[in-house]
Amino acid sequence: MVQATVALHHRLSLQVSFPDLLIDLLYIPQSLPSSIFICSYFQHIGDGRLIKRRIRDGKGEFPMDCPLQDSRLCVHYKGMLLDEKKIVFYDTKVDNDGEPLEFSLGEGLVPEGFEMCVRLMLPEEVSHVTCLPDYAYDKFTRPDNVSEGAYVEWVIELLGFEMKKDWTGMDFRAIMNDVENTKSTGNRLFKEGKFALAKAKYDKVLHEFNHVNPQDDEEGKEFANTRNLLNLNVVACYLKMGDCRKSIETCNKVLDANPVHVKALYRRGMAYMETGDFEEARRDFKRMMSIDKSSEVNAKAALLKLKQTEQAALNFPSRYALICWPRSEELEGLTSNYPNRFKVYYVLNQILRCGPPPMNKAMAALKLWDMNQI
Repeated sequence: MVQATVALHHRLSLQVSFPDLLIDLLYIPQSLPSSIFICSYFQHIGDGRLIKRRIRDGKGEFPMDCPLQDSRLCVHYKGMLLDEKKIVFYDTKVDNDGEPLEFSLGEGLVPEGFEMCVRLMLPEEVSHVTCLPDYAYDKFTRPDNVSEGAYVEWVIELLGFEMKKDWTGMDFRAIMNDVENTKSTGNRLFKEGKFALAKAKYDKVLHEFNHVNPQDDEEGKEFANTRNLLNLNVVACYLKMGDCRKSIETCNKVLDANPVHVKALYRRGMAYMETGDFEEARRDFKRMMSIDKSSEVNAKAALLKLKQTEQAALNFPSRYALICWPRSEELEGLTSNYPNRFKVYYVLNQILRCGPPPMNKAMAALKLWDMNQI
């Protein structure tokens, strides 16, 4: 549920609740004189920590004419610190020789809050955005004059945008060239540690692949190899994001199509090792060597790491406990990610969870417990 506030000239306000996450609200009281009108209206986005206020209407119909999908955007913007002095830390009309900023959505090129809001803008719209630090520059490269934890305001003008071309009417070679460009962008995002954004790039291509029909055996082989590589890139993202179960499921898709795919066996083995399924991991690493002798170096290194991981697990006390309340989605995910090493105990209104590391990365204090006393 999202709260929307409409500010009126006569200092009255209307509080309205909506089930939608994105709100475009306009309210004109019939009982007021025509000279009394709404001076602004707000969009509280997501959890309300990001507020977008439109100060000039754009052209088109909301939200159909907004750049909801990844597009190439052209904007002017001014960034200010949210303090009494309203210090301007960047203005494209001043600091960029008057040239607008051009960037592509979905590539981590602007702060998260900036991108979330500009996706909801119409061409020629001007909006004022108030943003908390975690959506602004705490997780993004900060300008020199913006300190850590700074609250910011942006005034954004969307000059226009260009939608990415779809594959309709394109031949196979043109499609594969476009795939390579998108994959390269995903690879760059992965190297920058933006794993969710990288995964979104790979997922988008995989989804579009459902509508591609290779015309001969050569195209079919290239198509299948590319799809497998994209799936394995998704696996790498899942591993970095700590979702081992989905890593294994995605590896299985590749291995169902090609049971002797060495790279898929390797990454599935690494995922099994993370979940504590040591025998499954060992089986995958040994199978690698039986299929391809050139993979022995990687397989033996993985088996050595597996041995060290097993020994480390034995050296830890048999049980750890995490207490957390209220219920947390991140903690809930640990149960499925580590089914053989992680148990759930409910104690009154607290959740008691037991298992050895790496579960200690969860969002709660880690304590050693004697489970026999419970």
